[in-house]
Amino acid sequence: MDTSQKEFEMKCFIDDIGRIGGFGGLTYEESHFNILWKFEIQRMADFLSIHLTCFKENHVDHWEVKTETSLQVISKNGTSQTIKEICRYENVDIPEVYNRFGWYDFMTWAMLTDDFAIHGDVTIQANVRILEMVGFKKENLMNFDELAKEFSDIVLVVEDRKFYTSKLFLAFQSSYFKSLLLGDFAESKQSEVVLKDINPDDFQNFLELIHAESPIDGILHLAVLYDSPIAIKRCEEFLVKKSEKTLKVKLELSTRYNLKVLKVLTAFTSSAMDTSQKEFEIKCFIDDIDRLEEGIEHTVEENHFNIPWKLEIQQIGGYLSIYLDCLKQDSVDDWEVKTEITVQVLSKDGASQTIKNYHRYANMFNLDPDVCFSFGWYEFMTWDMLENNFAVNGDVTIQANVRILEMVGFRKENLKNFDELAKEFSDIVLVVRDRKFYTSKLFLGFQSSYFKSLLLGDFAESRQSEVVLKNINPDDFQNFLELIHGESPIDGILHLAVLYDSPTAIKRCEEFLVEKSKKTLKVKLDLSTRYNLKVLKVLAVIKSSAMDTPQKEFEIKRLIEDIDCMEEGDDRSVEEDHFNIPWKLVIIRQDGFLSINLFCLKENQLNLFEVKTETTIQVLSKNGTSQTMKEICRFGNEDCLPVGRSWGWSEFMTWDTLENDFAIHGDVTIQAKSRILEMVGFKKENLKNFDESMKEFSDIVLVVRDRKFYTLKLFLGFQSSYFKSLLLGDFAESKQSEVVLKDINPDDFQNFLELIHGESPIDGILHLAVLYDSPTAIKRCEEFLVEKSKKTLKVKLDLSTRYNLKVLKEKCMSEITSIDDIRSVMSDEMDLSISNELLKKCLSLC
Repeated sequence: MDTSQKEFEMKCFIDDIGRIGGFGGLTYEESHFNILWKFEIQRMADFLSIHLTCFKENHVDHWEVKTETSLQVISKNGTSQTIKEICRYENVDIPEVYNRFGWYDFMTWAMLTDDFAIHGDVTIQANVRILEMVGFKKENLMNFDELAKEFSDIVLVVEDRKFYTSKLFLAFQSSYFKSLLLGDFAESKQSEVVLKDINPDDFQNFLELIHAESPIDGILHLAVLYDSPIAIKRCEEFLVKKSEKTLKVKLELSTRYNLKVLKVLTAFTSSAMDTSQKEFEIKCFIDDIDRLEEGIEHTVEENHFNIPWKLEIQQIGGYLSIYLDCLKQDSVDDWEVKTEITVQVLSKDGASQTIKNYHRYANMFNLDPDVCFSFGWYEFMTWDMLENNFAVNGDVTIQANVRILEMVGFRKENLKNFDELAKEFSDIVLVVRDRKFYTSKLFLGFQSSYFKSLLLGDFAESRQSEVVLKNINPDDFQNFLELIHGESPIDGILHLAVLYDSPTAIKRCEEFLVEKSKKTLKVKLDLSTRYNLKVLKVLAVIKSSAMDTPQKEFEIKRLIEDIDCMEEGDDRSVEEDHFNIPWKLVIIRQDGFLSINLFCLKENQLNLFEVKTETTIQVLSKNGTSQTMKEICRFGNEDCLPVGRSWGWSEFMTWDTLENDFAIHGDVTIQAKSRILEMVGFKKENLKNFDESMKEFSDIVLVVRDRKFYTLKLFLGFQSSYFKSLLLGDFAESKQSEVVLKDINPDDFQNFLELIHGESPIDGILHLAVLYDSPTAIKRCEEFLVEKSKKTLKVKLDLSTRYNLKVLKEKCMSEITSIDDIRSVMSDEMDLSISNELLKKCLSLC
């Protein structure tokens, strides 16, 4: 039961690392949780020095802040180095603790400039999670100390403090305490109960809140965790009426803890109703960069938000030139588009270079020097760099991502008027910027639960004749009103339809997106997920075959319990099989350094093979300190460059650093986590054939990349609601003899077909079984995981939660019989229901 999270981040983007010369440095100061922090970045003796300093004034009273701090250097190409440690900030005259934490030699300056800085750009940041704060006191509004002893029948012990209170009162306020103190747990018979990992100040606040006192800071998390409706309600009331937290924080809290009143009221009173985002992307995939000779222009033209745009790519003077033009025809009326533009060059190997800027497009006749119809860079990067560092076999992707911040002078003819002409038919005026909309409270209330609460409920607005809606685009609001009155355009107003909870508007938006919209598949899927548009989601997946293959991830971990006994050249390797490939994590003491490498031990064959991975190597200390390196790497045949059989660092860290900063009594954990991005040249013997030999028994051919699968529509339709809709429904595919499924791995699809035909392998295809909604395949996957799989308990429990496999979940929970078992399955992203069950197990085992 964590206390409410206290976390913050300090980030420094350095666009010219060379300006930190000599002993000069950069410092940033920010206040977090009423404490001043300073982030210091320096070059010292050819090392990058990074420190975080706590500037709380010293007092007579003792104070301490215990944190988990991660310092990171992040490159634009995705490379990063992270060091994490538990540290204590305290009065400076207290021994063994300091007001400053960090490293004078975080990395060598040469490594920073060579491996991380891209054109001198690099990001350095500190992520801080506050674990404990001591000496930061407020005056208690209510006492639960020994003075309350005669009125109590239970003592709750939180760290070194005892809280005297009443079981019945706690149980009435909280279902958690009802189960714990009045149920069948051992605690119900104890006079003192210990609550672990709770901040006593937060618990004091929690008790004050449910006893009708006022402060809520830091305890909403406890209120939800303990399932206390009264505490949750009072927290929400405070956030609605009195809290000075930012709009962003309030909206995040309302979403995280399902605070409906806060969400609606914050949207109105704090003007949190953003207009629907206007964003688009223009992408150009160039499959032969050598074709672009000096001066030859490669262009892509697309329409977005009724404006034509052109992405221009050229080689000019030995540089790559990238420009984005707005091709709107000039008119008598002034017009302007204010944008945030991100231009990227993307390589297949994961490398990228990104530049982001703000630009204003306007009429050619506009005399403002800051506006123009074209924007970009003549010298985005040198052509040599493009060819050598980004183009893979001549292939490279260049794209522009545009977020429109403001549009002025773009008018469409209104389909319905809500101006003064509609005044006699209205009983409310809604003011959006400089425009007034005359409409009916009852109609709005019928269409939208938001307006029902606002205009027909207990809010002050229900008694006003004019109500101001802030931060809403009036054109979008015009569209919204037209839509709920039965007119057609939806561009830019789906966000409002969901925000105002208007089923009619949402349904019409979805129908338009399904039947008429020319938005890209990616945009449709994003919208379907963001706004829970189920019909759109299914149809987009079917129509455009946006079915990703399941993630292939694995982890190899080694706990070394006697690091101080490792001599020069000692090898502590670990070998494991993952996805039918043998892997070896090699850990060696070498020349005063810790050397860590991951080897792919697949035997060389005549056929080429390659495994492309995103691999993270970590050294983890029991005290919470860690150092992490992450990179995209390619494993393959030994004689095929640029791939290799191993990847890692011969000098991951000095041996002294390992012993002094990471090893606790000689113990340290070293692990490699790999996410497989692509596998080429790996074949297994098929258990069942779906090739041309099955042609006479089939009535449909499914084409997956370069392979054809011959099978039966009726069988697929019986096994999978997805294929029932696709092949037996009203879609065009139901009349085709061949149907193409894009972006599917053919080996995974072979496995899927084998599984639903009664064969056994499931590796990599549970995702497809769920995506295709195939009960038979899901059941067989679950049976395999329950009865035969050798996956770890943690992996099985994660799968049971992700795919709602109830039998597997029950089996996993039944195998958790000790505190060590609980530790082995814990993770930061664990589902709340699982966390609660594990908590109950933990309490029963203690």
